[in-house]
Amino acid sequence: MHSTTTSPPASWRRPARLFERAPFALPAAPPWQSPQAARIALAPLSAMLTLSLRRVLRRHPGLHDRLDAARNTVIRIAPVEYPVAFEIALTGAGGTVTALPKSAPGPVNVRVEAPLECLLTIFQGEDDGDAAFFSSELVIEGEMAPLVALRNAIEAAGLDWRDLLPLPLPPGMDALIRRLA
Repeated sequence: MHSTTTSPPASWRRPARLFERAPFALPAAPPWQSPQAARIALAPLSAMLTLSLRRVLRRHPGLHDRLDAARNTVIRIAPVEYPVAFEIALTGAGGTVTALPKSAPGPVNVRVEAPLECLLTIFQGEDDGDAAFFSSELVIEGEMAPLVALRNAIEAAGLDWRDLLPLPLPPGMDALIRRLA
């Protein structure tokens, strides 16, 4: 018996190098993880923090003089355990706070990184920033003058982190937060 093999029709054959012919490339990350999408998602937080900063500056007019060394500079503060950073830009009229992905590039005058708990205790004046810096828990890169001016202004005005919350606390919540802090 004679066997003959017939090849399949051409329309059934797959090209040997399918991916070489593909006219596209897969994106490195899904679109919802892009830096642009993250900035859009963080925009409401940035707006609320900016309004909060301006409210504090209006309520404490003496801060303007104390913040002269920090004017026209950008201070980036990043809690190490979160993927977000906060850029504080102080201007003559007030300032802005921008929440952005920690990995976002951009020119800054000073970068501050530390665990969130360390940042909050330094902000409250309960922890010594110098000790945290020399123990390498707090990392500071760049110009020190704007950061020192900001810290001194916060201390002189007697502010704590609750003063910078974007929304007023509901009744009774302040006592609860004090117990948790």
